[in-house]
Amino acid sequence: MEFNKQNIQSKVTTAETHIIDEGLRAYMLKVYNYMASGIFLTGIISLFLFKLSVVMAPDGSITGLTSVGNALYNSSLMWLVMLAPL
Repeated sequence: MEFNKQNIQSKVTTAETHIIDEGLRAYMLKVYNYMASGIFLTGIISLFLFKLSVVMAPDGSITGLTSVGNALYNSSLMWLVMLAPL
């Protein structure tokens, strides 16, 4: 009776692939968590700046700008804020 080496090699390859897949999954989870944290932080900062820059009526409409809003929307700082991400 002969020993079949093909079955042994395919099982070893499958086990190595599984280990690589676990490492890749852990790495991608770190990347996705980092990206989600960045999106969350961006949302918090934009909401904070919006609340600082406008005066809102009780019905939710914008009635005017505060001094921060005037600095952001009615000066050349507007261009710096808009083009900074580039």
